[in-house]
Amino acid sequence: MSRIQTIARWALRVVILLLTTFWLRASDSVWVAAVEVVGNPAADTEWSLCTQSRQRYRREELQECMRQDSLVLLRWAQEQGYWFAQVSVGWDSEGARVRYRIEPGEAVRIAALEVTVFPDTPAGITQRLQWYTAQAVGYVASRQQVEELLDGLLRIAAAAGYPEARADIAEVRLSGPWAELRAVLY
Repeated sequence: MSRIQTIARWALRVVILLLTTFWLRASDSVWVAAVEVVGNPAADTEWSLCTQSRQRYRREELQECMRQDSLVLLRWAQEQGYWFAQVSVGWDSEGARVRYRIEPGEAVRIAALEVTVFPDTPAGITQRLQWYTAQAVGYVASRQQVEELLDGLLRIAAAAGYPEARADIAEVRLSGPWAELRAVLY
């Protein structure tokens, strides 16, 4: 056997080994051509998801990304006031497309905002707090709205001479799509 034949056989073995390795890797991976989020209550939202379009993933990696993305979308919907939202994920093998579907359900609204204060709180502050909390009824109970309500309580306390006051949500009672919130001002 000539030296050229030996080199040719060796090169052929290397090529076969490389092709076999590539084929095995390709069969263990998935090409994602597109990622879609549908049913979005705020269609203009930009997402920072683990799953990206035009990427190749190992199957386990894709499953983990889809799990993480589902949680991100669910948390987002809940922070918008859709406390009972559901997120489903689908795979379209023909289009190599991952589709997340947000089913927001009905937004949870504030039925009441009750504020607990110290017993020696002046009546003037208590009256302002009662007026302020009555204005919250009907608002969507989003994270931003609840934080704004707590900030409003703090502004009232600061204006009354209590700049170091703190406010927290102590309790939430749900009745269908309505939430009764109890805040503590201390």
